[in-house]
Amino acid sequence: TRRSRPVGMLQTFDAPVMQTNCEVRPSSTVATQSLVLLNGKFILDQAGNLAERVAKDPAVPTSSQIALTTGLKNRQPMWQYGYGWYDQTAEPHTTFHRLEHWTGTQWQAGNKLPDADLGYTLLRATGGHPGSGRNAVIRRWTSPANGIVTITGVLSHPSENGDGVRGRIVSSGSGGLHGEWIA
Repeated sequence: TRRSRPVGMLQTFDAPVMQTNCEVRPSSTVATQSLVLLNGKFILDQAGNLAERVAKDPAVPTSSQIALTTGLKNRQPMWQYGYGWYDQTAEPHTTFHRLEHWTGTQWQAGNKLPDADLGYTLLRATGGHPGSGRNAVIRRWTSPANGIVTITGVLSHPSENGDGVRGRIVSSGSGGLHGEWIA
């Protein structure tokens, strides 16, 4: 570094004084260190560079990388995307199987459509397709804590293809079916 232009971020983390020899470095923990890591221009620029790099060249994790994550706590994501069926007469009422392949815009049964077993089963931000058989595509949310949830939205069937859309809100904890709408 230039002695005449000290780096602000390094000073926040106890950089040595550059004008004299440094025999002992102090160590501190202060609020500005956390704020620099959250809001500092350098950190935000680096996070942006990493996000751009991952967006340009996403990679499927190797089995050894996945194995490293098995010991992490709270690994279960709050949102899961999959397919299954709801049956009021059976116990448990719903079946759920995760869609394992992410294309960058949608979750789907396999890396190529149609999938040999599930056909065009897919789910994206604006809708989805149930594929073949009795399957329905499912967005599953697992609450991280007890509380009250309010759900709002619009159910529509903008395509002329198909026979409509059905939306259900089902709870595994209490009450089962909480609402059903058909478009």
